[in-house]
Amino acid sequence: MRLNRWLLGVMMGALCLSYAPAQVVFSFEDPDLHGYADDADPSDYCDAVGWDNCWQITQSTDGVTDGSYSMRVKWPGGFRWLISSDVRDILPLLRTEQRLLLDITVPEGASVPWANFIVAFNDDAQNGGLGWRQTGALQATVPRYPGTYTILVDTRSLQLPSAEYNDWFQLNLGLNAGGTHEVFMDNLRLLPVSRLQPAFTFDNDTQGFSAEEASVSWDNGALRIQWGGGFNWITGGSTPDLVSLIRRGHILVFDITVPSGVSVPWANMIISFNDDNGWRQTQNPIELPVAAGSFSIAVDYRELAPPDANAEWFQLNLGINAGGEYTILIDAIHVLVEPVSGDVDGNGCVDDADLLAVLFAFGCSSECGAEDVNGDGVVDDADLLTVLFNFGTGC
Repeated sequence: MRLNRWLLGVMMGALCLSYAPAQVVFSFEDPDLHGYADDADPSDYCDAVGWDNCWQITQSTDGVTDGSYSMRVKWPGGFRWLISSDVRDILPLLRTEQRLLLDITVPEGASVPWANFIVAFNDDAQNGGLGWRQTGALQATVPRYPGTYTILVDTRSLQLPSAEYNDWFQLNLGLNAGGTHEVFMDNLRLLPVSRLQPAFTFDNDTQGFSAEEASVSWDNGALRIQWGGGFNWITGGSTPDLVSLIRRGHILVFDITVPSGVSVPWANMIISFNDDNGWRQTQNPIELPVAAGSFSIAVDYRELAPPDANAEWFQLNLGINAGGEYTILIDAIHVLVEPVSGDVDGNGCVDDADLLAVLFAFGCSSECGAEDVNGDGVVDDADLLTVLFNFGTGC
């Protein structure tokens, strides 16, 4: 291939672009765990009451999904705030995206009837900050049963201080469980929005979803579900590209609206797949919002066998549960597709946009971002060839 040297020469000064910002908000490589370890109970107290009756926050090599360490939290149930140190350096990241992904591993043998957490931001209200504020209508999911799961933490209800604010900032976790529980947390990162591919958009119908004991209807671009509480299966959802999308990822992201006036003490959801290979369903319920607002949740479905690539039919089903009369609008359902080699913009497809991104960044040798496909510090022929060899993959 002959490159247009004139075009590259004209644009080289402004070509070191990145289509994807740095994604990691917290890893747990530092022994102080961003301040959370300071909130463990003192060892002399634990010796006196027994370690199973203590909150234990430690660095661990178990449950690692990124880097070499995770944060282990074991507690005797109930609620407790884990307060972070000053983490003002994450504010620029949060200003680009306040929906976060977090990997949580539950070890073998652990099991609780329920578990969740809320998030609080805290900063200097006397000097341009906003003070303490915490999520309420949507609790983040803590898995109840063994395995590794990716959850979504939606903090968009919490206002961030202005861009000029540069004093101290905290990201605090309020953990809660219905019994003694142990988890390993790792790789808190921004939701990579460019990799969200629409599976259901509900432009003009329910796209197959229906129910026997709940009202299911199309409502101006959303799937409206209304019932008197308890558990209901909403079954039969399907779209032409659903099989291929499901096979390209392992996380479903639901955009959800709860209408004004709706309030329940708790609500959650599981999902199932159904096809010629039979019915299979997730075991860990995902927390749903309990009061009015717009939110995103994620369901990690990696425990379910994916549909065959040439499946003749395939359905997504929603098992929704609530502690009272409940109405929910599902505005859209996306699949978070896995990254593909050569996929510069992170949308799961290696296409013209990725090729152009590498061409425009060709020659970059410092902080080149995603266009440096092979990560060797420069954008050169090797990166261009990677895109060309994978052209069309994932599309």
